[in-house]
Amino acid sequence: MQRYSDDFETTTDINDCRVWAWAMCEIDTMRMRYGNNIDTFMEMLAILGGEHYFHNETFDGEFIVHWLLMHDYQHTEEQCEKKEFNTIIGDNGKYYMIAIRFENNRYCRIYDSLKKLPLSVRALAKAFNLDMSKGEIDYHKYRPVGYRMDAVEKDYITRDVKIVAKCLKMMFNENMQKMTIGADSLEAYKLSIGYKTFKKWFPELTPEMDQKIRHAYDGGFVQVNPKFQNIHIKERGCVLDVNSLYPYVMRHKLMPYGMPLEFSGKYPEIESYPLYIQYLRCTFKLKEGYIPTIKVKGSRYFAENEYIRESPVEMVLSLTNIDLEIFMEHYEVDVTEWLGGVMFHAQYGMFDQYIDANMEIKRKSKGGRRQLAKLRMNNLYGKFGVNPTRRHKIPELKAYIDENGETRYKVGYRLSDPEQTKSVYIPIACFCTAWARSVTIKASHQCYDHWMYSDTDSMHLIGDAQQYSDLLWIDDNELGAWKIESRFNEAKYIRQKTYIELYYSNKEEYEANQALLADNDPDASPYFRYDPARDLYYEMVIKCAGMPEAIKETMDFEHFEVGFQAETGKLKPKHVHGGIVLVDTPFSIRKHVTKTFTSSA
Repeated sequence: MQRYSDDFETTTDINDCRVWAWAMCEIDTMRMRYGNNIDTFMEMLAILGGEHYFHNETFDGEFIVHWLLMHDYQHTEEQCEKKEFNTIIGDNGKYYMIAIRFENNRYCRIYDSLKKLPLSVRALAKAFNLDMSKGEIDYHKYRPVGYRMDAVEKDYITRDVKIVAKCLKMMFNENMQKMTIGADSLEAYKLSIGYKTFKKWFPELTPEMDQKIRHAYDGGFVQVNPKFQNIHIKERGCVLDVNSLYPYVMRHKLMPYGMPLEFSGKYPEIESYPLYIQYLRCTFKLKEGYIPTIKVKGSRYFAENEYIRESPVEMVLSLTNIDLEIFMEHYEVDVTEWLGGVMFHAQYGMFDQYIDANMEIKRKSKGGRRQLAKLRMNNLYGKFGVNPTRRHKIPELKAYIDENGETRYKVGYRLSDPEQTKSVYIPIACFCTAWARSVTIKASHQCYDHWMYSDTDSMHLIGDAQQYSDLLWIDDNELGAWKIESRFNEAKYIRQKTYIELYYSNKEEYEANQALLADNDPDASPYFRYDPARDLYYEMVIKCAGMPEAIKETMDFEHFEVGFQAETGKLKPKHVHGGIVLVDTPFSIRKHVTKTFTSSA
C-alpha cells in the first residue's frame, strides 16, 4: 500500500472557508501532486487509495469529514462499505484516523503524522538535519475560487509535505509502522524482550484493578518557588535538564511486574512485594523550608494542578511508596486511618536492553536516527498508562444560520458511550512518573535557596551550573545526569508553564548558547535581537500556553505578567461550513482560578 504526506492550505474567511491549495508527496518516491480545491483532492484519494498523513489531522481532517458528509457518505463504526467512512477521534476532539471506502470501492486511511512525530514541521527539519527548511507565505492574502498557487506558495507547500515525508520514511525504514509514537515504542519494546516475556511480566489487569492503581498515577513535578514568583530576577542563572529522565528511571529504578496483591490497613512490608500504593486518610501541613509535593484530583478545596501546603480537612490520598516517602519528609502528617492498598513484585533490568540499544544509537548518530531513538525512549512509559475506559467523538452535520441569514452546515460531534478496551500495564506508568518526580523534587530541594522553577525534568536556578557540582551529578551525556541546557541573564516566573528568560552574550557565547537551545528543544521559540552599540546578542525565550508568536516577538519583562492583554494575535479555531477557520481573537495572561483555603491558625 502506497503512503503519502499531504497538506491543505485554506482560506481565513469564516464566510468562505475552503481549501485553496493541496499537495501530496508519495513517501517512497517523493513524487508530488497538487491541486487547488478539495474536490480534486478527494478525486485523487479515490484514484490512489493508500495511507495518507496530515501533520495535525485535527485541522485538515475536518475539511475531509465535512466533504464526506456533504456528499452523502455515511459514518459507520463498523467495517466501511461503499460510500461509508469511520473515524478515530478522541474525546478531546483530536483526530487519529479517517478511513474511507469510495464509490469505486477504493479504500484509504488518513492518519495524523503529528502523533508519530510530535514536533512542528519547522522543528522536524532541524531535528532530522534535513537539507530543507520550512518556508513562509501570506496566509491572509485574498485567493478567489479557482486561484492557482504562485511559485512561492508552491515551494512553501512542497517543503511542508516533503519534510514530513522524509521523516516518516525514516520511521518506516526503522520498522515504526504503528499509528502513534507510543504504539511504535511499545511494539519495539515487545520485540526486544519477546511477546511471551511481555505477557508474563505485564499481565492484563481487570478494569477494577486498573482504576484502583490509576488513582496514584500523576504527571511531572511543575512548580514555581513562591520566593521568586512574579519577580523580575536580574541575576545570571542556568537551566539544568536531566538526560532522558524517564528512560533513566526505567533503566535504573525498581519497577513493578506481575499480578498485584491487595492489602488491608498499612502496607505490611513483604520482601517479595517491595513496591506499593498506599491509600490513607490524613491531615497535613508543609514543614518550614520544604517544597509542597501533594496535589489532589477532584477536590472541592484545590485546583487539580495546585500543590497543597495544608489540608483544610481530613483528605484521602493515593500515593506510591516513592511519593509517600517524600510526603512524610516534607509535611507534618497526622494519619487518621490507613485504608489499605495494592503491592507489587518488582525487579531491575526489564528495560535495560531496550534503553541501552537506543542510547547507543543516540550517542553514535545524528539527525533522524538520533531523533527516532530519543522518541522511542521517551514515549514508551506513557503507552503503559493509556486508560482502557474510553469515549470517542462521532462527527455529524449541524445546521446553523450564518451572518447573512443563510442556513449552512458545519461538522459537529457527539460523544460515544464509554467502552472498555484492553489495558497495557498501568503500574509501570505509575511508578515511572513517581520515580521521575522524586528525582526532580529531591534535586530542587537540595538547591532550595537558589531554586526558582522546575518542570518535569528541568530546574531553573540562580547562579552558574558549576556551583551545584557538589550537590548534583552534572554531565552532558550520561543517562540520568543533569546537563546544562542553557544559561540566562534575567528571568521571570509567573506560574506553571509560564515564564520568560533573557539571554545576552557576545557572538561566541551566543552561538554556543544557540546550539544548546536547538539541541535540547528544537521546537522552542527564542527571539533574537542585536544591539550594535554594545555588540551584544539578545535572546528571549518565552513559555506561555496560547501566546501567539507575534506577541512573543515584542514581549518584555514589564508586560509579562498576569493581566497582560492584546486585542488581537491569538488564533482560535472556529467550526464553520467547509471546515475550520482560525479566527483572530484577544489574548491575555489570565489569573488561574484556584480554590483557596485559608488556615484558621
